[in-house]
Amino acid sequence: MSACFLDTRRVAFLSVTCRNSILHSAADSVTSAVQKASQALNERGERLGRAEEKTEDLKNSAQQFAETAHKLAMKHKC
Repeated sequence: MSACFLDTRRVAFLSVTCRNSILHSAADSVTSAVQKASQALNERGERLGRAEEKTEDLKNSAQQFAETAHKLAMKHKC
């Protein structure tokens, strides 16, 4: 099995097999990069979703605390 090397000065002399090998390798690299980017994007979306849920929980807890504090303050005012 011979190796195919890309020499930009002699691209015209590459065999069809070598050209196909180079193109296949490049396509595999692009496919891999796209898959990694897609996975990273999905993971980011999941993290953002969890952060949104935690933010909503914190907001609800803060509202409940404010209501309880207000009721307590009103009770001790009288």
